[in-house]
Amino acid sequence: MLAWALRHPWKTLKAAGVIFIVSLGSAAFMGTEFVPVEDRGEFQVIVDLPPGTSFDESVAAVAKIEQDIKAIPEVRQVFSTVGVNGQVRSSTIRVRTSKKNERTRGLAAIKNEVRAKLAMMPFVDGKVADPEFMQGAPYEPPINVFVRGDDLGELQRISNEIQAKVRQVPGAVDISTNLESGQPEVVAQVDRSLAADLGFSVGSIGTQLRGMVEGIVPTKLRDGDREYDIRVRLAPEYRNDPDRLFTRGSSSTAWKSARVGSSSTAS
Repeated sequence: MLAWALRHPWKTLKAAGVIFIVSLGSAAFMGTEFVPVEDRGEFQVIVDLPPGTSFDESVAAVAKIEQDIKAIPEVRQVFSTVGVNGQVRSSTIRVRTSKKNERTRGLAAIKNEVRAKLAMMPFVDGKVADPEFMQGAPYEPPINVFVRGDDLGELQRISNEIQAKVRQVPGAVDISTNLESGQPEVVAQVDRSLAADLGFSVGSIGTQLRGMVEGIVPTKLRDGDREYDIRVRLAPEYRNDPDRLFTRGSSSTAWKSARVGSSSTAS
């Protein structure tokens, strides 16, 4: 064949051109991407819990997710990391399945089953992704939509609207937002002159306010090898109502002049 091609260079060139042009038509039927999806028999689950979740609560939630994932017949090994990037509410679960030739279904079907299980868990924002292209690289979704602005309420409205529209796109999965409201706050501005006349410092007033809302732990209850905090604070009907909160305590006269407001933080 090589000898024939060398004897007929123009025929060979024409044949190569025809084959090249015909091959371009196959691009319409072939999917292309920079890094093709491969079945390596493993994937990862990224779990985010609500702000304020403690480490013990995160461990318990991840343990429950582990049990549900291990119930899948193809799963062979699960490795979890609780507390990612300094956030105790964020965790990753690495899942290893049986080999491709030992399974009757593909990895995509197993991922969809995990997504269905995560969707049934309250207060759990879970995403299923392929292993990192490079070990240690942070998780990044294939498509990101950035919304910026100065009005937190408007940002929340636009973010929810975009989420609702993206969920209607066929094939879109693991849709979430990182715009999250923080814990409610009560800001008190103390009348320093009045507080000084009554013999109270700003620090002492702040300490009393914190003790009334968050509480103090004067002692602990021991039950076998476990210890439980005994926390003393105002009843919910007082600590959750700023108007009633600032009318109780020995320094209430200085607090009556305070201006109270609610605020929230977002990340």
